Amino acid sequence: MHQQIVPRVIFNFFDGYNIRSMPVHRGRDSIGAFYQWGHQKKYYYRAGNERSRLLALKKAEKQARAIYSSGYRPKMN
Repeated sequence: MHQQIVPRVIFNFFDGYNIRSMPVHRGRDSIGAFYQWGHQKKYYYRAGNERSRLLALKKAEKQARAIYSSGYRPKMN
């Protein structure tokens, strides 16, 4: 399975500081093409359909915002 990192990254502001989330990435599996944030749900779209692709991307970004708003914070090394 080949996954491509999308240069678009979500920025969230919580507690007065900027937290950079994992990027939303694009991939393809046996079901089809998808966008995904981290290792969460895959949002499938019809390959070649720009509207479908953008809707899947927005859903993946929305999930990232929801995860951060529920209290998720990345581990700082």
